Amino acid sequence: MSQRSMLFVNTFEPVVPLYRDVFPLLAENGMLPTAMVSSSQYRTATDSGDMSEWMMRLWTPGFIRYRRRWAAAFYWLVAPVIFLFTRKRSIVFLTQPPLLYIVGSWIARLRGIRYSIHVMDLYPDLLLRAGRLNNGLLAKALDAAARSALTNADRIIVLGRCMREVILDKGVDSGRIVIVENWPEQSVAEANSNEREFRRQHDLDGKFVVMYSGNMGLFHSFDSILRVALRLRDRDDIAFVFVGQGARKREIVDAARSVGNIYVFDHQPEDKFSDMLASGDVHFVSLRAGYEGLIVPSKFYSILASGRPVIYEGKKKGEVARVIDEESCGVVIEPDSVDLLEKAITNYISSPSLRESHALRARLAYESRFERTVLASRYAHALLDS
Repeated sequence: MSQRSMLFVNTFEPVVPLYRDVFPLLAENGMLPTAMVSSSQYRTATDSGDMSEWMMRLWTPGFIRYRRRWAAAFYWLVAPVIFLFTRKRSIVFLTQPPLLYIVGSWIARLRGIRYSIHVMDLYPDLLLRAGRLNNGLLAKALDAAARSALTNADRIIVLGRCMREVILDKGVDSGRIVIVENWPEQSVAEANSNEREFRRQHDLDGKFVVMYSGNMGLFHSFDSILRVALRLRDRDDIAFVFVGQGARKREIVDAARSVGNIYVFDHQPEDKFSDMLASGDVHFVSLRAGYEGLIVPSKFYSILASGRPVIYEGKKKGEVARVIDEESCGVVIEPDSVDLLEKAITNYISSPSLRESHALRARLAYESRFERTVLASRYAHALLDS
């Protein structure tokens, strides 16, 4: 057994930039990393490839293997048993599945194992904000347990300044918090933006494409963009393209049935993802008011790497809004501002020079602030130094 070994805890997505880019850096510095992931395959595009040596897959019963929530629940129940008997010297808890990091922190402290928390989605705060958890005794108990887990962690990695501010408000020592933004896959960062196979495949050539890609979840807002699509339904030169899955996909699909300029597609395979991003003339990103610091739309950084302008619907204190303002790579629209959202889209259509300027600024922002090798190195050293 290596004297320096680290266990990463995350339900799904065995192939993410985090593992591909960080694990070799940890290994170069004498740390043996292992990602404990579910054997559930809820996305057909998942491919462990040459990462198999870093993976420990938890067995999942076949009848729930393709059911994300059931597979996550099973992982939640089995993982603590692994923590009780692991010989790893430190554990990194990613915040999926929700709240597992709380139980994991109890076991880690009981066994004297160092642990870090990578806050990707902040629970139970998200459940409270979404109304999925009543503000009663259970909520207070979970909040106290979460605060204890966070304040006792050796290192906390957060996705941005707004998330850091929320964590600081919980009483965490600022010296333990490190900001490391999400970064895109290498294929996105190095893609040829002139490729347009996605456009050709879906008859989008000649259209101005407003694209939304990623999770269509409860924390995102689609009412305004769908209303703008309805207003512009008679313009056959504009296409509103939604790519992904999520709890709110059904309402987008329903809107597409009555509005001909809305196109809806499933997640794209990894080898087609960069071309899909490049097919958007402008990308739409949203976050519902009140969720700033609890979640940061990771799709934003892939959009920057692809060199595309961003229209963000959300509060100005959010991380995405701050970057857009600092880098002049898009437009920030306050929530529920349908008129302003429509104006932002039509301005990009009528002003190619504005679009090209913001596109260039987006790519420069990626290269200067969010380049994958820089962030991966920062992430690795945050753990090595903890």
